[in-house]
Amino acid sequence: MDFNELKTPVQLMAYMEKNLRYGFISSEKLYTWDMPLFQEKMDELYRLCINEELIKIGYGVCWDFVELQRAFFERRKIKHESFYGW
Repeated sequence: MDFNELKTPVQLMAYMEKNLRYGFISSEKLYTWDMPLFQEKMDELYRLCINEELIKIGYGVCWDFVELQRAFFERRKIKHESFYGW
């Protein structure tokens, strides 16, 4: 199912599980969570991945996923709250 066809939070979670992986792209290089020094590279190179970009590349980290969920809920006028921890 295409992202824009999703209607429910359950469909969103199934889409994310099937289509998105944990990692990020910087300067056209993919860094995945299982690579050596992933956290160090993320601290140095990571930038927030905008929703359409996340869907296109299929890799993101927790902040990216929260932003995608927030946009999904807002577009469908579903009450929600997003929390960021550090």
